[in-house]
Amino acid sequence: MRLWWIWALSSFAGRPASNNAEEEFDAQQRWLGKDLACSACAHVTHHIRLVLGKAIKSSMGKKEKKKILKAEFQKHKAEDGMCSQSRLPEKLAIMGKIEDGNRTYEDMMEFLEKGKVKSGLYQNISEAWQQFDDLWKKNQCINNLCFKKDLKEDVMSVCESIVFRYQSLLQKEVLKWKDRVGQFNFEHLLCVQQAKLCNQTVFHKYEADEDEEL
Repeated sequence: MRLWWIWALSSFAGRPASNNAEEEFDAQQRWLGKDLACSACAHVTHHIRLVLGKAIKSSMGKKEKKKILKAEFQKHKAEDGMCSQSRLPEKLAIMGKIEDGNRTYEDMMEFLEKGKVKSGLYQNISEAWQQFDDLWKKNQCINNLCFKKDLKEDVMSVCESIVFRYQSLLQKEVLKWKDRVGQFNFEHLLCVQQAKLCNQTVFHKYEADEDEEL
């Protein structure tokens, strides 16, 4: 229990800042912890896949693909960019405990629709949402859920670092890819192989990950 509240208090402190993007990326991992950094990376690469998959068609020539890639990375923080907070769920919460090493960023509306309301813990989604909204305003934790108003900023700061650090690699891999870009597993490439934040993918299943679960 003590570790849980130490984490809760430390997590509400300001996020790390550095003038060096490489140092900031490493600092983010240490500050968030590997489990949350993995979860953030999974969310981020999901949106990168959706954005690039929509913008780039397999029938396009290499020159046109290069042009689009450059444009998408340049505007990654714009309202419709891959690192826009608007791409994340309306409300995020952290589920899990630091001592268990399994914390994740969860979409609370999806959580309510699939879990607690159906289990009878709350009479309806509106009742649960009101309680959770109060917790967000106060930056508080309840059971295995922790609420912070700036969780979207935490996730998208990881997005910005990933775009900076792996932009060249992403462009190279996308240009080599012959099928639809939406089928490319950005999550496995970045979160598992390159950044080594995750042991396996979360959103975009990878064949090797599925084999390990058998």
